[in-house]
Amino acid sequence: MVDNEGYDVVWTDRARLNLAKMEAYKVNPNQVFRKTKTILSKNPRQAAYDLLDSEDNSHPEFIGYYWTLIHNIIIIYDVFDERDKVLVDASFFANTAWAHYVFWNIEPEDWKDLEKW
Repeated sequence: MVDNEGYDVVWTDRARLNLAKMEAYKVNPNQVFRKTKTILSKNPRQAAYDLLDSEDNSHPEFIGYYWTLIHNIIIIYDVFDERDKVLVDASFFANTAWAHYVFWNIEPEDWKDLEKW
C-alpha cells in the first residue's frame, strides 16, 4: 500500500546513462530526472501513455512495462506496489523515426531511418 509519501522512483544505470546522452538533443537531463520523480511518485499507472505489449518486438525485455513522455523523452518503467517503488529502466529520445514507429505506430517515410536504432 502506498503511503502519503508516494512511490520511490529509482533509475537504473542504463536509463540514467541514456538520459545523460540526451543533452545532444538539447534536452536538460536534470529537469527530466526531477520531473520524472515528481510525476511517477504519485499514481504512476495514470501517468502512463500505454503499456508495451508483445506486438512491439524492438525491446522484448520491456513487455508489460509502462511508458510515458516527459520533456520529449520516452520513459520506460515498471511499478512494484508491494515495495512502493517505480523502476525507470530505459529512456529514449522521442523525436526519432524509430520512436515514432514503436510508440505511436507512425510509419517512417524512409524505412532506412529505423536501421540506425
